[in-house]
Amino acid sequence: MNGTAVQPVDPLRRPTALGVLATQRLLADYRAHVTSLAVSRDAKRLRERSAEQLIALHPDLSAWLRRPTPARLADLRRSRAWPLLCWAAVHAGLPLDVDLILAKRQGDLYVCWASEHASDTDRLNGVGATLGWSAGWTRQINVVAHALVCLHSGGKPLSELVDEDFTSCVAALLAAPSLSATLRSHSTARVFSLHQACYWPCQRWLAPPEQVVSELHGPTSA
Repeated sequence: MNGTAVQPVDPLRRPTALGVLATQRLLADYRAHVTSLAVSRDAKRLRERSAEQLIALHPDLSAWLRRPTPARLADLRRSRAWPLLCWAAVHAGLPLDVDLILAKRQGDLYVCWASEHASDTDRLNGVGATLGWSAGWTRQINVVAHALVCLHSGGKPLSELVDEDFTSCVAALLAAPSLSATLRSHSTARVFSLHQACYWPCQRWLAPPEQVVSELHGPTSA
């Protein structure tokens, strides 16, 4: 047969009526958020148009999130709709995966999460000072790892994280197809330190971070 064979579409990536309806509701809420921003009319219009462009191409964001990360990054470059996803992840529970979050490599999402959880941010700053972390490392844990683990957990605040949230996040990092070995290693180290920070002030019987690493990678040599 002549011509290129048509590849079947993964059913999980097909838009559904419920997914489209949920996306339209999310877009309406995002428009209300943009209207409330203290920015110029042109800036508001650009944000709305970017969001509308992405959703016009992918009317069900839940289905879109199941696309390969390179395809999603290309969509975001064309539409410039990353602000929509940042807002939706922090305020509307849109489940961004760690592969997309880290492959995008923009700090807006981290800063947005931290600003919405200022008390947790203050706690982590205090723990970092107590543990003798440098200002740079404290910021990486407080902003990057803090948002990454909490968003991966489904949007839990810091006080609700449990051991499984950390082990699940590390497992997702190890399985993320778009991450370089260096980024994967650095991200895992940040999650390890965040677990340590949570173990320190909460006085909860969380598994020590060393146990989490041992379970994932096997015992380390003495």
